[in-house]
Amino acid sequence: MAGIVGSHPTRPTVFLPGRGRSYRHETMGHLENWSVSGQHGRFVVEQVTQKLNVLTPEQFDFWNENGYLRLKNVFTPQEARWQSDELDRIMQEWGQMGKGWRGPWRKVMMELDEADRSEAMFVSGLQNYSQAFTDAITNPKLTGALSDMLGGTAVQFHGSTLHAKAPNLGTPFPLHQDWPFYPHRGPGVIDANLHIDTATEENGCLKFIPGSHKLGPLQHVLHTAEEFGDYEQAHLPVDEHPIEDAVSCPADAGDVVFFSYLTIHGSAPNRTSGWRRLIRVSYRDPQNKALLSTDTDWDGPTHQRSKGGPTEDPQGMIVWGEHRNPESSTAQIASR
Repeated sequence: MAGIVGSHPTRPTVFLPGRGRSYRHETMGHLENWSVSGQHGRFVVEQVTQKLNVLTPEQFDFWNENGYLRLKNVFTPQEARWQSDELDRIMQEWGQMGKGWRGPWRKVMMELDEADRSEAMFVSGLQNYSQAFTDAITNPKLTGALSDMLGGTAVQFHGSTLHAKAPNLGTPFPLHQDWPFYPHRGPGVIDANLHIDTATEENGCLKFIPGSHKLGPLQHVLHTAEEFGDYEQAHLPVDEHPIEDAVSCPADAGDVVFFSYLTIHGSAPNRTSGWRRLIRVSYRDPQNKALLSTDTDWDGPTHQRSKGGPTEDPQGMIVWGEHRNPESSTAQIASR
């Protein structure tokens, strides 16, 4: 199993999802962190400093320690209502119901007579259907917080997907990391989950294993498209990683729950009469390169792209800061 390694002659080794455990400087608001990059299935760390844009030091510490964070009221009530109304329209015009992830784990997380009945709806690229979501994914409070979590880097948009658990029996998700779905060489990828509805224990709020981002990429069970006629549905073995071990993270409409793509998470079924809708938006440090099927030097866990997928690093718009070429002379001068 690949892990995170690092050391410093005078300070403790620290393991973080973006850039490291905070040690405060005398200058207010500046934090001493650890930069993390990946190579050959391992993550290595080095010292950097940063000034927080949005997060408080307490929020920053919670993020680094636990690998997830709920920010309340990122969106105003008016913005949250606009998002909900537009999502109603998109679901009616473009959405299709489905079973969600398949596999034997369904009979572990649900009653036997429920395993084939749970449903969910997924729509990708919400920004392609409404300005409401273009505005949401570029919201400066959201993107500034992401830069803090990544260690003060630029922030690059990577993708968005609606995860809507249907009423009465909305599909659960077994514990997993998101790393196998869009693997990168370093830990600098974060999912921001925009809550369109209030998420509770009863309707299947997100659940986390606190601090699990420190484990690095883990080997997942990979079901293939041939087995379930869908896509590779990576998850951790349910007997070793039961959902009951996870901590619930309820949230209200307008809140955003962030987590590292290395943080182990999942959710229980929706057993209420209403939808549980959230939009997962993925972002990354643009210097954190995607793992591709052509990368033969990677000797860490296998992932969704092990047998195929893009052959070039997918690019997205910069939503905070600047994407600079580290090999150019101007970028080297600016970094001094």
